[in-house]
Amino acid sequence: MVKRLLFILLMLNTSVLADDKLAVVTETWWPFNYKDDNGIVVGSSTKWVRKLLEKSNVQYDLSLYTWHRSYQLANTEKNVLIYSIFRSPAREDLFKWICPLPHKLTHKIYKLRDRKDIAISSVHDLKSYSINVVRGTYPQNYLVDMGLEKNVNLHLASSNDANVSMLLKGRVDLIAEVEEALYQFVNDAGFDNDYVEEVYVFKNQPDLCMAFSKSTPDSLVDKVRASQQLMLDELAQNEKI
Repeated sequence: MVKRLLFILLMLNTSVLADDKLAVVTETWWPFNYKDDNGIVVGSSTKWVRKLLEKSNVQYDLSLYTWHRSYQLANTEKNVLIYSIFRSPAREDLFKWICPLPHKLTHKIYKLRDRKDIAISSVHDLKSYSINVVRGTYPQNYLVDMGLEKNVNLHLASSNDANVSMLLKGRVDLIAEVEEALYQFVNDAGFDNDYVEEVYVFKNQPDLCMAFSKSTPDSLVDKVRASQQLMLDELAQNEKI
């Protein structure tokens, strides 16, 4: 009851961003955020974000860029919301967070199944091979923390599809990706799921979230956060039924 009263009070402030729409930014990352055949940004995370902002009575424009560009905008501009973004310790103080998105994901390291010469039994073994990740993403930070070095054994792609393509073409030994996205890219390229093989699982994966730029007014953040809590409560209730 208290949560709903707070939500109603926040919704009474309908003037937030009336003349200055919220800029919502993301990347192509199937099945969470991508463009359909009509050029509309869709996906499971996108569906949640759209519903959340509509529930919050917030006007917005949604754009799809490379991850590097989206992240840069969210770090430098006012009134920007970025998704789907992992809430890692290194990013904690850079944004105002809205968590979580209703997906629990884990990054893994993959190789081509027929690469019998690749053997991974520890983090140390990863350093002996070339690993591709998307520039500026959580996997890049994770692997740097593990001791990998950019342009030595860690290489950067501009997008998730380019990242997977590097593996399928044999241009790198390994890539980091989540299972749902990887298999879609592999299938789109004409291969079965077992064409690739998991060799390492990231530890302590953070939540997948949305995040406002730091200069975004707290009034807007609080408004969206209240709607988020109601949606999470509704989701939890539905799961009990």
